[in-house]
Parts: sequence; C-alpha cells; structure tokens
Amino acid sequence: MAVKKMKTIRKRAVKKKKSTGIRPAAEKQPVVKNEDITYYVKGPEDIPAKAVPVELSASDIITRSYNAYADNFFILLFFGIIGGFMQGLGDLCGIDKAAVLTQVLFYAANLFFSTAATISLYFAFSMNDKGIKLSPGAISGILLKTTKKFFIYVWTTFLYVLIILGGCILLIVPGIIFEFQYIFAPMIAVLDDGAGGKYFEKSLDMTEGYKWKVFLCSILAGLSALPVYLLLLFIACLTFLVLKLPINHKVLEAASAVYAPVIMPYYTGTLYMMYKKLKG
Repeated sequence: MAVKKMKTIRKRAVKKKKSTGIRPAAEKQPVVKNEDITYYVKGPEDIPAKAVPVELSASDIITRSYNAYADNFFILLFFGIIGGFMQGLGDLCGIDKAAVLTQVLFYAANLFFSTAATISLYFAFSMNDKGIKLSPGAISGILLKTTKKFFIYVWTTFLYVLIILGGCILLIVPGIIFEFQYIFAPMIAVLDDGAGGKYFEKSLDMTEGYKWKVFLCSILAGLSALPVYLLLLFIACLTFLVLKLPINHKVLEAASAVYAPVIMPYYTGTLYMMYKKLKG
C-alpha cells in the first residue's frame, strides 16, 4: 500500500512539472561560460544583449583629433618635428639629386625618426585620452616607452606592408581592402599589451563592417588638412616675394618642409580616434 502511494505521488509531481513547463533547478545547464560569469538560459531576459553598432563619423573623428592637437599643440608638434624634419630637409636640399649612398642613408634616417615619432604620438594621444597632462616632463617617459615598442612596431608594420603588397600583386582591390582591414595592427602592437601577438586578428575584428567608413574617414581627414597646406604655400610665396627670390618649385618644397611636421600629429590623431572609437 505504501509503495502504491509513493508511485502515485511521483506521477503527480511529473505531471505538475509538465503542465507548468518549469525546469527543475538541478536540470539547469550552463550554455555560456566566461572566466567570471556563467549564464543560464531560463528565458529571453537571460540572454545577453547584442553589441550596439559603433557610429563612426568622419566629422566627429576630425573634431576629436583637432581638439586633442589644439590642447597639446607644442608637445605633439615636438614629436611631429622629430618625424617630419628629415623629409622637409630632403625636400629643401634636393635629396633626389644626391648620390645613391647619400639617398639610402637619408631615407633610412627618415624612416627611423618618422617611426619613432609615430609611436611617440600613439602614446601621447593615449595619455591625453586617459586625462594625463602632456607636459614637457612627460616627453622623456614617452620616449622611453617608444624605445621598448620600437622593434615590435617595425616588425608589425613590415608584415602589414607585405600583406598589402601581396593583395596588390593579385589585384589592386584586395590590396586596398587589406590596407584598411589591418590598418590598426601596428597601433595595437604598441598600445594593447593584452593582444597576445594577435594584432592582425584584433584589427580584423575591429574593422569588420567598418572598412568603408575607415577608408572614408581617412580620405576626409587628408582633405581637411589641405587648407593648412594651401596656407603654408601662400606664406611661402609671400616670403619668397619679400626676399626677392624666384617663384619656382622651391616654394612648394619650402611649404612641404613645414607641412610635414605640422600635419603629422593631426593625421596620427585621426587614426588614434578611429581606433579608440572602434575599440570601445
């Protein structure tokens, strides 16, 4: 009699579970695991929401870069001069007419200083983004960080260029796609210590669905700097007229010599602002 009673109770319990549709607590199975959190699916409210799409606006990127440059003009210009003075010097001195060995040494020096300046500017914009005051005293710390990241940046940039060239050899379009698909890989190598060497994979994830917008922002950033070049060209022409010098190609070279170091921080800033926006 007792056995029949127990069976009846169990049958009623099973029917109750089926009618209510409630899963017993013991039957819950983890469906999504994280290092710190385990999610259980009980209903739609327990499923994590999808990531909100990033709004990558060219006007916003350009404005942010301009504001950061204006707030730290002299410090950022200092790094711009480091990166651009060799190019300006070459334009003024006519390095393309020099001996081959001189040209090789010149371009090697230009590559070294421009690379060091680019890495330094990444750190400078990152510090500014974190609210750290960019003062002359911060320059030595930035340069020290630059020396530590110099070779990994050079290696990552070398691979980046090889990927672009490989795409261009196959067809022009894949090379352009690769350029903007992996555009943040060198910056990630410098700024993201947690990337674990997966710089290209991370850049690919960041630019997924945003390659066209990154391309558009880069083009518009370059066009927005055109008035600065025209202003420098106008000043160079006036200077040549005052000094009674002939107006020739030297005017363009003089304008370019000043333009390169002045505009380098701004353009690097637009790239950093896109990286920050997409990284979230």
